[in-house]
Order: sequence, then structure tokens, then C-alpha cells
Amino acid sequence: MRRFISSLSSVLLGLCLAFATVAPGLSTTTAYADTESSTTDTTTTREETPTSENLETTPEDSEPGAHSPAPALTPANNPAPTPGAHQGEAGATAPNDGSLTGPGELPAAKPDAGNETPAVVTGLPAGTEADSDSDAEPADAADVPDATPGRMPEKIVQLGDSYSAGNGTGVYSDQFCMRSPENYGSIVAREFGAEYTNAACSGAVTADITKPRHLGWTGGATRTYWLPRTFFPTVEDQAAEWQRRVEAENICGVPPAPDMYYEYRNVAPAPAGSLYTASVACHLWAKPQIESVTPDTDTVFLTIGGNDANFTGIVISCFIGRDAGTCQQRLSEASRSLPELRERIAQVLSAIDTASQGNAHVYLLGYPVLISLDSYVLPEGPAGWYDAGQQLVEMQEEANELQAGVVADANAAIRTSGTPQAQRDRFTFVDVHEVFAGHGFDPRMGANQSHAWVVPSFTSFDILSFVHPNPEGWRAEAKVLAETIRRNA
Repeated sequence: MRRFISSLSSVLLGLCLAFATVAPGLSTTTAYADTESSTTDTTTTREETPTSENLETTPEDSEPGAHSPAPALTPANNPAPTPGAHQGEAGATAPNDGSLTGPGELPAAKPDAGNETPAVVTGLPAGTEADSDSDAEPADAADVPDATPGRMPEKIVQLGDSYSAGNGTGVYSDQFCMRSPENYGSIVAREFGAEYTNAACSGAVTADITKPRHLGWTGGATRTYWLPRTFFPTVEDQAAEWQRRVEAENICGVPPAPDMYYEYRNVAPAPAGSLYTASVACHLWAKPQIESVTPDTDTVFLTIGGNDANFTGIVISCFIGRDAGTCQQRLSEASRSLPELRERIAQVLSAIDTASQGNAHVYLLGYPVLISLDSYVLPEGPAGWYDAGQQLVEMQEEANELQAGVVADANAAIRTSGTPQAQRDRFTFVDVHEVFAGHGFDPRMGANQSHAWVVPSFTSFDILSFVHPNPEGWRAEAKVLAETIRRNA
């Protein structure tokens, strides 16, 4: 019995020692597992809840050349750059968020999940609620707004030249196209609370509506890259890789507007074995203005044709240089160009109608009366022999009639087309001659200009504003245009 109790004690003592050895290991493993789980949860939380510090872009990130080195490309997978690849960020169009609404109007309500408040429909009087019929079918992708009677503008696109872009306002969003937030289009868009895109550009001719336009050289830089002949066996291969790398560095910078892009030109290449050196010349281009017009565009404003008739040459010769012989030559050439100009404007209207798929109403504005005199003789003084004022007034009247005729012909062609939209006019000519009567500038040196809504020459350092509407003139055009739109509604 005593032997049995002794054996049992030995067994119990062994079990106690074994438990004491195993238990610490179990405790350590559990603690480690808890720690690991806690670390994982913390990491996940940090990834899902970014802070302002890790979202903020540092200056180094945005500087040219801060990009990681691009992998070398072989000629086989190095395609030529596509024009427009270096475009500015989107943002030229003004969102319909109330920033363009006129005094006393409410901004368009933005969609909000679960918001039962009826939306304010852009273009309707303030306080008018949208039809919230719950049985209505969702809009199909092909269902886009059109310019049917009763509609106010909701999506406006501005095309054309300096008399649409904004020369003369004194306030510009860029110095290449001279686009202004105070041109007639912007003013009208604010009045109707419409979305607005200004694609007009100072100096534009009719061809620039449908084709890219070179705006000029803006600068450049020189770059040398190590391009081993093992990967780039020919000079042509090195040139292609050099081109790819300078574009990847974004040397020319960000274009001043979303509808502009840079062309990178390789200038003075100097290959030397595996080193390839060349200079890049940055050339700025504007995309075809027509690209801003889409099937959901319901309204288009434009002035066009003046630069086709060498308007700049007329201003320089008649109002800056004031040389009678050259002025006469320029005005005569402009008058002879009018028949051809009629066809060009007709082609522009057709292109706009096609781009909008017939959904846009196009308002072609005439040019304002430029001078307040019926007679302006050059050279000034007793020796004067050429009445530039009379010929200019006659040419402007002829151009006005020409544009009105183009619009009438375009509407007549639509009515005979047999399309579903053939029952309504899609083009309107807006004559601003009457409102500008007596408000042109006096071209005589030292004359009183207090009556003028047109910027006289030699009155500022802004040469590109000469003989364009001043702020009061732009507002007068906007008023006439808004009244015309309401009559069409």
C-alpha cells in the first residue's frame, strides 16, 4: 500500500511538472497572435482613412523632371505621339452649379441620393418645379436636349473670333485666345443659368472652326539622354526615344486651356554614339473649335468671317498707320472677298449643325458698328483724298446682309430636308447694328470718345483690344442676344 501511494505521488508530480512546462508556451503564442491581429487592423485602418498629409501633393511631385525614369522603349513599341496628348486638365466649361446664375436665380440642384426635394430646372423661372412623375421612363442615351420652341439654353458653346472670345473687356482667362468671362456669351449664360464653354479664339478664321490652329512658339529646352546602341541601334531609334522622354518630362508644361495642346519639335539634334542631345521647341495649338459642340449642346453663339476679310490689316492700315493708299487697298480686298466668305460661313453653320446632330440652335451675331462717322477722310487734314469711313460703313452693311442671307438659306435648306427636326428654324442672325448706332468710336486723332462702346486705337497698351467692344459694348450685345433668345422660346 505504501509502495502504491509512493508510485501515485510520483505520477502526480510528473504531471504537474509537465503542465508547468507547456503552459508558458501556450500563453506566449496567444499573446503573439493578439499582437499580430492588432497590427494588421491598425494598418488597414490607416489605408482606408487617408489624412490630408498623405493626400497633399508636394511641389517636388509637380515639377518637370520629377517623374520616375521611364523604361526604355524599342522602336517596335514606341508609337509616334498623338497630337493633343499634352492637354490641360478639364475645367474650361462652367459647371451648372450656380456660379453662372444671374441675380435672383437659384442654381440648378445637384443629384443627391435620397434627396426628395424637387430639383430646380435650369432655364425655368425661379420657383418652378421639375415634373417629378415617378412613372416616367429613364432618359435614353440618345435623348438629348434640342432647341425646340419653349426651351431656354441649358448648355451653351461659344465659337468664333475675337468678337466672341472677349477682346476689349480687359479681363482674360488666357493670353493666347483672349477669352473673357465678361464677353456676351458669358453674360447671357449667367442670365439663363446655363452651362457655358468658350471655345472662341482671337484671330480665328472660318477654317479654325473645323481644323487645328497653330497659336505659336512658347519656349523650349535642351535635353541629353543616354541611349545605348544596344537598344537603339539607329539614330532614328534614338530620336524616337528622345521624343518620348521629353514628352514624358512634360517640358512644355500644362497648356493654358483644355482645348489646347503642345507639339514637341526636335530642334538641332546632335547624336554622339550612345548620347543623344537635342533641343525641344514647344508649339501651342488649339483644337478645332467644333470639337466643343456635342449632341447635347442646345445653343451655339458665334461671330466669324471678319479675319477672312483681313480685319487686322484694315485696323492697322486705316486706324493705326492711317495710310490712305494702304487703307483703300485693304478695304477693297475685303469687299471683293465677301462672295467667297458667304460660302465659308455656310460651311461653318453646316458643320455646327452636324456636330450637334441638329439639336443646337445657332445664333450668328453680326459685327458691331465700328465708327460713329459716316465719313472719315485720309489722310486727315486738307490733303485728305480717300473717304475710308464711307467705304467701311458700306462694307459693314453689305457684310450684315450677307450673313443674314446665309442664315436664311440654312433654315430654308432644313425645312426642305424632310427630317423630324425640319419644322423649326435652327439658325438665327442677330443684328447688333441698331444697338451700336452712334456708339462706334471716332477715328479722328484726339476726338472725344465718351460716347463710344468700341475701344478706340491708341487709348491703351492693349493693342489687341483696339476696335473691339469695350465692357459696355459687350453688355449691349448680351442684352440684344438674350432678348432674341426669349423671342425664339
